[in-house]
This record gives sequence, structure tokens and C-alpha cells, in this order.
Amino acid sequence: MGKNKQYSMETKRNIVRKFLSQKEYGILAFSKQENIPESTVRGWIKLPQLNNPSSALKTTERFQLLLEYLELDEADKGLFLRKHGIYSHQIEEWKSEFTDNLKSTNRMTEDKTQRAKDKARIKELEKELRRKDKALAEVSALLILKKKADLLFQETDEED
Repeated sequence: MGKNKQYSMETKRNIVRKFLSQKEYGILAFSKQENIPESTVRGWIKLPQLNNPSSALKTTERFQLLLEYLELDEADKGLFLRKHGIYSHQIEEWKSEFTDNLKSTNRMTEDKTQRAKDKARIKELEKELRRKDKALAEVSALLILKKKADLLFQETDEED
């Protein structure tokens, strides 16, 4: 590969991932093996978008990697991280992120449930209020009728 060769972002990412996952070669030996100038490989390793493959991973991929990582024993975790070109602090960040999202989802579900309960309670109270308004109106009408009847009977008693 020549010095002026253009590499795709995916090729660069794969080379960086391959270097980070291997233990047997230093950067000089690795760059010779890959036939890429050492300074080029060093530059790629410094690029966050290449050195941090988690930024290119989808949420489902991160979740899958997290699940796989958590199932491993301590001896295999380092190899797993190197193989996938990720760091232990990223695993912790993902774990925290997924836990926070789960808590948030649970809170939203609880809020929806509470809103539904509140809505049903409001509807029940409004129904009861309408019933009591009707009863109050009926009692008021009866009182008015009773007063009119009392007045009417008083007038007839006075005429006699």
C-alpha cells in the first residue's frame, strides 16, 4: 500500500480495532505487518471516532456487548475488551446509561398508570357531583313547593 493511498473509514476502524485487540506486536511491528506507515496507524489510533468504536455502535449492539461482557469471568473480560476494541469505562457508562433508561421508562409507565387512575377517579367524582347536584336541585324544588303550599294553605285558613 502506498503512502498516498486513501483508506475508507471502515478500513481505518478495522485496522485500529485489530491493533487494539492483538497483544503480540507493538505499533511498529504491527504497521509493518499491515504494510501501513507507522505514523498513519498512530494517527488513526488518536482519532476518537476510530479509537472509540462505541461511538459507531448502535444501542442494540452496545446492549449485546454489555450482556456478553457481564456473563464473562474476570480472566476473560480483558480479552473480550481488546477483541472488540472497547474499554472497561465504556462498559460502565453503557451499564449506567441502560439502567438510567430503564428507570426512566419505569417512571413513565408508573406515571401513565397513575394518570389513568387519576382520570378514572376524576370521572367518578364528576359523576357523583352531577348526581348530588340533581339531588340538591330536587330538594330545593321540593322546599320551594312546600313553602308555596304552606303559603297557599295559610291563605285558605285565613279566609275561613
